[in-house]
Amino acid sequence: MSVTDAPPSLHNLDAEQAVLGALLVDNSLIERVIDALAPDRFFDPVHGQIWGWLVDRYSVGALADGITLRDSFANNEGLKAIGGAGYIAELVDAQGAPAAIAEYARMISDMALRRDLAAAGEAIRAEALKADGLDAGSGVLEAAQARLMGLEPGHQHRAVSAGEAIRTALEEALTASRSGVAPGLSTGLVDLDLQMGRLRAGGVTVIAGRPGMGKSAVGLSIAKAVALAGQGVFYLTPEMDAAEHGFRLAADLAHQAGEPIAYQRLQLGLASVALVQAVRMYANLVSD
Repeated sequence: MSVTDAPPSLHNLDAEQAVLGALLVDNSLIERVIDALAPDRFFDPVHGQIWGWLVDRYSVGALADGITLRDSFANNEGLKAIGGAGYIAELVDAQGAPAAIAEYARMISDMALRRDLAAAGEAIRAEALKADGLDAGSGVLEAAQARLMGLEPGHQHRAVSAGEAIRTALEEALTASRSGVAPGLSTGLVDLDLQMGRLRAGGVTVIAGRPGMGKSAVGLSIAKAVALAGQGVFYLTPEMDAAEHGFRLAADLAHQAGEPIAYQRLQLGLASVALVQAVRMYANLVSD
C-alpha cells in the first residue's frame, strides 16, 4: 500500500516525526523503541530511511544528529522532495518527550500492521472474486491463511537484503548487550542455551537421543522454564503417565527450591513437609 492510497486513519506522521526528532537529539533513546520499529513500519518511506540510518550510526557508535543526517542525505531525492535541510529542522523541532516515544513507536508499529491487514484484505477479496473451478475457495482460504500468518509480529516472510539481515541481527545484539537480556526464552539450562541459543518465536528445535538418555527429562525441564517465564506450554508425550511426569517435575522444582532430591525418593514419600510446601509453591507458579 503506497503513501498516497492509505486511509488517513492508518498513519500518524506526527508520531513518526516525534520519534525521529527525539532520536536525533538523544541517540540513546533508540534502545527504547528498537524492538517495535523497522524501516517498513514507517508510513513515510523517507522516515523509514532515516530510521535505518539512525540505527546504523548508533550500532557503530557514530553520532546521528541533524547535522550528520543533512550530510548523509545531501543527495537523497526523497528528502529533497519534502524540504531537504529544512525538513530535518522540522523533525528536530517536532521531537517528542523521551517518556512518550515508546508509546509513539507502538502506535507507528500498530498502524503499519493495520495497513498490512487492509492490503491483505483487499488482495484476498480480489483472489476470491476471480477464483474459479472446483474447490477454488479452499485454495483461496489456504492462501489467505498463509498471508495473514505472515503478518504476525515475528513471522513476517519477505525478501530482505543481506545488509538488512545483518542490521537486524546487530540491532538484537546491541539491545542484548545494553540490557543484559538476550532475545528469546531461556531453556533454563545454561549450557544448552550456549550450544543452541535461546528459544525464539516461530522456531522449531529438535533434541534427539537414544532411548533412556533423558530426552523427556530435558523436555520437561525446558517446559518448566518456559512456564516460569510466563509463557503457555503444551507438553505431549506417550512415554509416561501424568504421575510419573509429576514426580520428575516436582524433583526439578525441589532442586530450584535449594533442596535437591531424587524423584524416586518423592515416590517413596521420603520428602520433608518443608520440601513439599516449597515444591507446591513453585508448582503454583508453573500452573499460573
